[in-house]
Amino acid sequence: GLYDHMFLEAEACLDLHRLSPGAAWLAIVRYFETIIVACKYGSSKTGNERWRRVTLITGWGRHRHVWQQSDVKQFVCDRLDERRIKWRQLANVGRLSVDLDT
Repeated sequence: GLYDHMFLEAEACLDLHRLSPGAAWLAIVRYFETIIVACKYGSSKTGNERWRRVTLITGWGRHRHVWQQSDVKQFVCDRLDERRIKWRQLANVGRLSVDLDT
């Protein structure tokens, strides 16, 4: 589908570069739903443990055009906070770690 190219399975992360805030949030929701289904129907415990923490790549905002007012990272952080989903800023300021084991 539309969001499939953003999912990096080997790294358990989702790349949200070049998306609007709304499109980024839809991609995150789809990503989380996919993870929940995989964990629910997964056959190995190790596979399920792998998805307890995922990375969202929002970027730093360096490539945003002057006319763009939106901030994908802030929008995503606000939505995660509203839903009480634990997250933390990684050393790379363009990445967030999300704890799905809450």
